[in-house]
Formats: sequence, C-alpha cells, structure tokens
Amino acid sequence: MGAGFLIWNMVCLHRWMPDSHNAKLLRERRRIEACAFTNFDRSAHRLNPFRLRLGIVVLAYLLCLALFGLVFLPSHNGSILAIPLALSSWMFKRRGALIGLGCTLLALIVFNSLSVGGIVWPLRWL
Repeated sequence: MGAGFLIWNMVCLHRWMPDSHNAKLLRERRRIEACAFTNFDRSAHRLNPFRLRLGIVVLAYLLCLALFGLVFLPSHNGSILAIPLALSSWMFKRRGALIGLGCTLLALIVFNSLSVGGIVWPLRWL
C-alpha cells in the first residue's frame, strides 16, 4: 500500500464520520484555541519595580525640565530641578543622586547655552 492510498482512506473515513463526532472535534479545537489566547503567563506582564521607579523619575525630570524651560529660564532660577533630583536620590540612593546631578547639570548647561546662543556665557552668570 502506498502513502496516497492511506491518505485517501483517511479523507474518505473523515467524510463518513457522523456529524456529532465532527461537531465534537470542532468544539474541542475551538476550546483549545480559546485557551491558547487567554491562558498565558500573567507574571511575565507585571511591571518591574525598578522600571516603575525609573519611569517616575524620568517623567518627573521631563515635566520639571519643561516647566523650567517655559517659566524659570528667563529668571535663571533652577530650583524646580531639585524635585526630580530629590526623587532620584530617594528612589535610587547614591547612584540615583549622582546620575540625577549629572542630568541636572547637563540640562542647565544646554538650556543656558541655548538662551545665550553659544557655549561662552557672560561673566555675570558665573
């Protein structure tokens, strides 16, 4: 017997099976497919505490930098940038304090250079 004969017998037997058996197979297939889409590992989709803290600090930096650029830049008052610096120090301890201080200094250098129009600042700012 060849492989074609076996495949033909399987096709013919499938055609002549009772409808209740086909319906039962179809229901079982749908149940398995539904489980495959709804029964996934939910622990993989939980938010990591580190990512949550990092997101809070980055969002605070972006909001405070936007507020600094819009309101405090003409007065040269950078006290609003102490909020994200304190947040990063509190949430990430010494490493967060150092990274936050570096980001704050970099932001102040960039904003002041853009407001002056160059890297060389007036002596009254120093």
